Parts: sequence; C-alpha cells; structure tokens
Amino acid sequence: MTFERSEDYELVTFVSLVVLFGVLEAVAPARQVKRREQLPMDLLAAAVALLGVSLTRWACKTTLGPLAPDPTAPASGLGVLSALASLPSVLKVGVAIVVVDFCLYWVHRAMHTAPLWRTHMLHHSPEHMYWLAGLRTSLTHVAMFTAPQVIVPFFVFSTSALEGAVVVGAINVAQFVTHANLRLRLGPLGRVLVMPAVHRLHHAREDHHRRNFASLLVVWDRLFGTYQDPDVIQGEIALGLQEDRHRALGLRGLVGV
Repeated sequence: MTFERSEDYELVTFVSLVVLFGVLEAVAPARQVKRREQLPMDLLAAAVALLGVSLTRWACKTTLGPLAPDPTAPASGLGVLSALASLPSVLKVGVAIVVVDFCLYWVHRAMHTAPLWRTHMLHHSPEHMYWLAGLRTSLTHVAMFTAPQVIVPFFVFSTSALEGAVVVGAINVAQFVTHANLRLRLGPLGRVLVMPAVHRLHHAREDHHRRNFASLLVVWDRLFGTYQDPDVIQGEIALGLQEDRHRALGLRGLVGV
C-alpha cells in the first residue's frame, strides 16, 4: 500500500519536528513553561496518540485497502477521482492539503459540541502550552483527526507515498507550530496561516475555546465566523479546563469516551 510506504517519510518528518521545536523552544521560548508539572501526562498522552495513529491507519488499510487505486497506474475514466489522480504532482499535493485542512476544521468544531466533547477535552487540559502538549490527545480524537489525513490523499487523490507524506507532513508541521511556545508572526503569512498566538487563545479557559478551530489555514475561521484576534485580548490568558479536568485526566479521558 502506498500509504504504508509513506510512513517512513512521515517518521523522519516527525522526528525532525521534535528536534527542531525542542531546540527552538529551548533557545527562544515565548514564556517560561513549567513542563515538569505536566510532563508525565504529556508523555503518556503522546504515546496514546502515536498508538491511535497506528490503529487508525491499520483500520483504513483493512477496510479501504482493497479499494485503493494504484497511483503508478495511468488514470482512466472521466470521474472526479480520475481527474484528481491526474493532477500534476504539485497541484495535487496543494489541493489535498487544503481539503484535509478543511475537513479537520469541521472535525474540530464537531469535537466542541456536546456529543463529542469527551473525545477532545484531554487536549484542552494542559495549563502550559508547548510543542509536546499539542500531542495530548485521546484515542478517539486521534482517530477522528488521522482518518482524513489517510483517506483524502491516498484514497481520494491517489497520491504517491512521497506526495501523501508531504500532505501529512504539512498538517504535522501545523500541529507543532500552533502549539509551540514561540513568538511567530511571519508578517503577511500570519493572515493566512494559524500562528501560535491564535491557537493559544483557543486553549483559554474562557469562552475563547469556541473560536479559532483551524489547524493550518486561518481562512476557515475567518470564512465561517469563528476567528478571534488574539491581539485584542488584554493581559495573559489562563489555559486549561475550568470543568471536566479530573475526568479529562483519567482513563476515560485518554480513551475519549
């Protein structure tokens, strides 16, 4: 399977991001973070997240694998999938990233509704934000976020292993950037991409957690009316959960049920 071969590329990307953001936060942190207080839970949840990614990919391979097209074969037919598979590589990757990010925006919004909040509350439990805290996710949260990253590039766009790894890598980069303890602005790009300050506001204890759902492209929040400018908020914001914290940090929180 193509997406199985892409795992090698994705692993290299992930390890590189861990090293890069670990160094950047050590050299130029935006805030002093009390990592020791939450490190055990962050490490446990990160292990759960990696397990969830593997289980979700296995489930996709088992259920959808027989239907997966061969990306090395010439595209045939006049259907939408054939047209997407025939796109030039750079365009295919770019469109796939946008589609995945669009899906994740709505998955994230759904997680903040009553039926699905249990899948997501563990992710909102950290009181200090840095790159590893972004991996604090439940099994069900990971499954809901991983499935579009497998289905869209590999089954909808018929990407090659490298193309698919670039799509997944872009989302992983966004995951690290948005949760990083760094001051990033990037000028005009900051109006297009989600910056740490924007997503940090989403993790606030106040009602801001119903804002700024986007993972990579902030355009979704602007388009669907969920954007909140962090620059208009005065003073420091407290992160974490006011309610549900005990439940979020228990076994059910790790599973997301």
